[in-house]
Amino acid sequence: YRLRPDGQTETFVTLGFPAYGHGVEWGNGIGGWSETSLFLPQPYDSNTVLELELGVPGREALYR
Repeated sequence: YRLRPDGQTETFVTLGFPAYGHGVEWGNGIGGWSETSLFLPQPYDSNTVLELELGVPGREALYR
């Protein structure tokens, strides 16, 4: 979900398949980990990582 500046919430991303959202981290821009993507570990899917490209950086990237 996204919290808009006017205080309203909206659905920002909907996954079309089962995915787990725990342990979500923003990329850091190092080694191909995009600063504008969220990365979701998938421990029940052969320990893969799902990348969601959002096109906006995480808060830490904004304040460096």
